[in-house]
Amino acid sequence: MAIVSALELKHLLESEACVLLDASIAPVGVELTASEHSYCIPQSIRFDIEAFSCKNSGLPHTALGVDEFERKANALGLHRDAKIIVYDDVGVYSSPRAWWNLILMGCTDVSVLDGGLKAWQAAGFPTSERHSAPVAKESFVADYQSQYLVAQDEVLKATECGEPKIIDARSYGRYIGRDPEPRKGLRQGHIVSSLTLPFTELLNGYQLKDSEALRAKFLALGCETETPMIFTCGSGVTASILCLAASLAGYQKLSVYDGSWAEWGSDSALPISKENTKA
Repeated sequence: MAIVSALELKHLLESEACVLLDASIAPVGVELTASEHSYCIPQSIRFDIEAFSCKNSGLPHTALGVDEFERKANALGLHRDAKIIVYDDVGVYSSPRAWWNLILMGCTDVSVLDGGLKAWQAAGFPTSERHSAPVAKESFVADYQSQYLVAQDEVLKATECGEPKIIDARSYGRYIGRDPEPRKGLRQGHIVSSLTLPFTELLNGYQLKDSEALRAKFLALGCETETPMIFTCGSGVTASILCLAASLAGYQKLSVYDGSWAEWGSDSALPISKENTKA
């Protein structure tokens, strides 16, 4: 199970069968008002994606090293084999990034609340103005799954040999270099040979499309079941939405380029394009 409904989450919370993490962050370029970011689901613990990002990389959201992740996970009282549900207050936006962070470190049972806080509220379930306080434990031991993350050199190799397929989650306007980048100092365009699949095309409102519709999106890019894929975006957050969607659609050879356009777009030595790459 990699996704749960609001009703399924309610039953899990009633039986105390899961750990619930709020991984909300504001979308890039958007500032949420206090009222828009003041509610959470009862029993949820705050999973701060900024705190679970490396501060020394010079990039926005690169993954932590194993030791630091373990320290922060222990501070939240997490266990690698616990049933963990993550959500965000946009719908499906930053929660897949938390899902990816956790599976990267070997968590075996992590799901995303489909539609996040909005789906919870739409179902008429109660909210809270305070997160639950974590109970720190020394029980998280990572089992690093390196296949879920690729670095710049691996992406460059993929541009030269054509595999894995590189899929860009940013808007089409940013992909073709028509729209400005929200982060200063970055070139416009996309990684040469990468394909475009804006993450918004995987959503129905604030929820993900069903698995068949998701699969159709990847098939349209020429991605069969065994096709390995690298997902990229601006900083690794929305790339994780594509990673989750592909997983739900039955794909298994999936990875995220953690540096994404924040890294690639800042290095003039790396090849870019502004043309629409066909699958």
